[in-house]
Amino acid sequence: MSEPELSFLIDDAGDFKAWKLQHPNARVLLDVMIFRWRVASARVLGRPGKWAAFDAEQWCAWSKLSYDQYKRALRVLVRDGLVIRERHRFGGLTVLAFIQPTPLALIYQGKEGDFARLGKAAALTIAPIAAPSAAPTGAPTDHTTITTVTTPPSSQQNCDPPPCIAPTPHGSGKTTGGEQEKGNVIPFPTATTDAKSLTVSLKEKPHVIWEAAYAESYPGSFTALTMINRKQLNDFVSKCPAGHGGNILQHAVQRWAQFCQRAKQDEAAFNLPPKPATGFLLKFITSAVSLWLEDHGLIIVGDQVQADTTPKAYVVSTPTTAAAKVQLTAKPAVSDKATKAEMLAILNEPDEEPVSHAG
Repeated sequence: MSEPELSFLIDDAGDFKAWKLQHPNARVLLDVMIFRWRVASARVLGRPGKWAAFDAEQWCAWSKLSYDQYKRALRVLVRDGLVIRERHRFGGLTVLAFIQPTPLALIYQGKEGDFARLGKAAALTIAPIAAPSAAPTGAPTDHTTITTVTTPPSSQQNCDPPPCIAPTPHGSGKTTGGEQEKGNVIPFPTATTDAKSLTVSLKEKPHVIWEAAYAESYPGSFTALTMINRKQLNDFVSKCPAGHGGNILQHAVQRWAQFCQRAKQDEAAFNLPPKPATGFLLKFITSAVSLWLEDHGLIIVGDQVQADTTPKAYVVSTPTTAAAKVQLTAKPAVSDKATKAEMLAILNEPDEEPVSHAG
């Protein structure tokens, strides 16, 4: 009799990181399954929550895995308690694998709102801590009940995003002489930001953010990301202000036309791509950051991203022409010909006496 297959025990973030390194194909498949499950609406009779129902061919196309790699990766996900897989009829005839991520998977790969899609299963993520069984009645114990106090929102509540360690990007500099210098941006904030404006989780992979924003902004279109594209997206997020790369990436894709115009205006970009392109986005990252700051009413102070609460000052520059900027200094014309008075003076000069060489 064969021994039962042992599962990978995941107790904390360090264990999950080790799991991802040891099972790269399963990690890719888990990312794809969670991403597709967020917009799926399939239900299973007698089971809570939403499910994703797709055939193996579709999962292979999305994850770029072969069929054998997909089967092994799915077996690992089910074995380690990260995914629930059940077979049911879909549409009355077709039998498909219904997929639902577990609370364990969403703890490390999920974002706000994911647990609600699990229905009653979300309650499993927060298990109550039992009091010590041998604790004497009325005596202090090591069991502490933590009460969460919810503070009602107010207009005075500080909703600034967390501080970052990235330097101030180009494009938020100063203005001189009433004119806007090349590469500098005069921010025109529309409103101060709040927590709802920053929706992308820090755990979200850049290529997942890109694909979701692309599908939302260009429905019906599809773009396959290569390894080079994924590396460019990772580089883009790493160069953005720390903690905000995902939001800036999503914002640039959703407002691609405005981003291209900003890059053309501030950084002399040309050959503007009509649809989002990773190479173009990475090249003009300064414009992407500036557009995000402006649209969310944010500024960078030192090494921190903060809400702009200063009085708004709009600078209006008077159009100037090239002729007005160039100052020509006219010099009097100088002629090499002698004047008539100079010629007469030369003719009237006395002849020089010859120098004698006496012996």
